[in-house]
Amino acid sequence: MNREAKNTRGLMLVATIISIVLMVIGIVMIVMDLGNFSDKSYPVMVGIGFIVGSIIIYGLSRAVGMAQMRKEEGKGKVEN
Repeated sequence: MNREAKNTRGLMLVATIISIVLMVIGIVMIVMDLGNFSDKSYPVMVGIGFIVGSIIIYGLSRAVGMAQMRKEEGKGKVEN
């Protein structure tokens, strides 16, 4: 495994950890104010934002990681 592939895997791991931490923060914020579950409750709305943001970060990190791996995979096949 070359250095760029290791860097890509490392970045994907860091982004995955960040997204999991953000999701946990969002869930904790929602659960803390579950009694006042409405659109006027700021902790609930911010918690939902954290959850949505974590999903976006996870998806983007996976997409970029796969694109980078495919790029590295294609380098060895055809050299122009």
